[in-house]
Amino acid sequence: MVAGVWALSHWAMRAQAALPPDGPLLAWPVIVLLALYALLLALPFVPGIEIGLALLAMHGAAAAPFVYGATVAGLMLAYGAGSLIPARALAGGLRRLGRDRAATALQDWCALPRADRLTALSARLPAWLGARVGALRFVLLAVLFNLPGNAVLGGGGGIAVLAGLSRLYPPGATALTVAVAVAPVPLAVWLWGGAALGLM
Repeated sequence: MVAGVWALSHWAMRAQAALPPDGPLLAWPVIVLLALYALLLALPFVPGIEIGLALLAMHGAAAAPFVYGATVAGLMLAYGAGSLIPARALAGGLRRLGRDRAATALQDWCALPRADRLTALSARLPAWLGARVGALRFVLLAVLFNLPGNAVLGGGGGIAVLAGLSRLYPPGATALTVAVAVAPVPLAVWLWGGAALGLM
């Protein structure tokens, strides 16, 4: 399965590179690539963002709204998947991988009433941060999406899956957070064209 995902990712990059830069954005190959980009972005540890950046670099401002929409859709797909994953099934998978401590921690976390999860999280953090984690958790989520090197956390898809799994992020507020967090790059390209990517 992992090999299949990586092969699909590389195929998408090659297909994107083969697109004519002056071709219509609503042609079916671009629509398929945008859908594939959203799907790959939703998968933890899969480098899907490169497809979106390549589309922005090739088509500039015209592609920005479409790449932005696909980015939001992909991350919310990952969040939705995380919110639907049964904790028992995920813990079982972790145990099969030899991650018994992580599996136990996950089961303990999911056994807590939702109202007590923020308290438990706050207790594990430094005092100055723990007291603010409830109010700042959406800011933290937005920062994580834009943090360089977030691939070690699974990339945007992995972070979104964890947000859904934690049950600490209501869908509406999460969608708004995602929409704001991923806006800077598409907005910059929409305003200043593909050259904006060279300044980032």
